[in-house]
Amino acid sequence: MFGFALLQENHTQTMVFASDFSSYFPSLNNSNDALRKMAHMALSFSKEKPWVNSWIKWKHKMDLYFVWHGTHWRHNHQGPRSRTNQNVFGYPVTFMYVNTNPEDEFYGETGIHWGNGDGILFYPDHDPYYREQDRGVQALLSSIRMKNLRRGIQDYEYIWLAASLGKQEQVDQLVRTALPRVLHETDRTHSITWSPYGNDWDDYRKKISDLIQF
Repeated sequence: MFGFALLQENHTQTMVFASDFSSYFPSLNNSNDALRKMAHMALSFSKEKPWVNSWIKWKHKMDLYFVWHGTHWRHNHQGPRSRTNQNVFGYPVTFMYVNTNPEDEFYGETGIHWGNGDGILFYPDHDPYYREQDRGVQALLSSIRMKNLRRGIQDYEYIWLAASLGKQEQVDQLVRTALPRVLHETDRTHSITWSPYGNDWDDYRKKISDLIQF
């Protein structure tokens, strides 16, 4: 299920929310604040971040985690290269918005916004528009972010299984350890509280797997 509506939480942060599920997505505005609340999918941030969001989903009992696109190989219509084909191997900026209001600064919260790798979790095997980038293979090329998103989804299922086996208290304690403060629990006055290191998330996975051993 994909769908969302905008809810203005405050003047600096927009979240995605709908009445039949609870899903959050930071706006591009004030992204430093947003990154304290949840993990971002862009290339510019720790590659472990897509792994984190499934844990956030469990902690706050969210029914849906929304990823807006995985193969957005055309420039978005809001940007200066509107709807042209992207050279996704040669140009990292995959989403761009430019505010043309002359009263706003070109950069800053009301100006230009961009995302490296935003909207792209898979890369094309063949590229008919940029032939020099053709990889000559017969399969989509998965990004590291996609692999970590998959790991997070797997962890969510392990967590669910452990809880269903009567280990709810241990599960909740481990999730709180991994994610001290996220979403509405934190703001720009706090540092990011979860680990940016894959080894730590491997350790959390091992602890969850220990709970489901028969």
